[in-house]
Amino acid sequence: MSDLTAATPTYSFANSKCFASVDFQFEKVDTETYNVHVKTGKKLKTLCRETYIFANTEIFHIEVFSFKADHTLTFKVPTADGQADMDFGGIKVYQTCEGIVDDIKSVFNMAKCFIGGLSHKPNVPIFGSHVPPYMEKANVEFLKESKGQILEPRDIKKVLIDPAMIQDGDAIMIMRLDGLD
Repeated sequence: MSDLTAATPTYSFANSKCFASVDFQFEKVDTETYNVHVKTGKKLKTLCRETYIFANTEIFHIEVFSFKADHTLTFKVPTADGQADMDFGGIKVYQTCEGIVDDIKSVFNMAKCFIGGLSHKPNVPIFGSHVPPYMEKANVEFLKESKGQILEPRDIKKVLIDPAMIQDGDAIMIMRLDGLD
């Protein structure tokens, strides 16, 4: 996964299995229009293709690249909240595995991160207001695989932090592992 933002508008995937290079560039066109320019380099295999997911809180888009070319993806974000999110956090780019079976597995594993805990009723199985164990595990695995972030289970339920101890770069994370954290 990589973040394309105004602060870091370019990224190159070094582990492409299909192309010699895959380069991304983020561009804000106007208040509600954002482009992601994708340049796929020389193909390494004749019949290969790569699938990328572009997402943030407002956008979820899947794009398949099969040929060496320059591509432009245009995202319209009409709401002020969406524009603020795009201006601050940009868009995330996820590379899926090669092959339809692996793509289906990736979509299934990603769905496990989000599906569950959707109801306001705590006793409903799978969809109750609680985060089911499979969903928690899927989110912990996602953070480990995509960001190299290893979460350790802790028994502490409430932590009081002296504000003077908070430094630039510190991360304060909520522990509802529901796919949005």
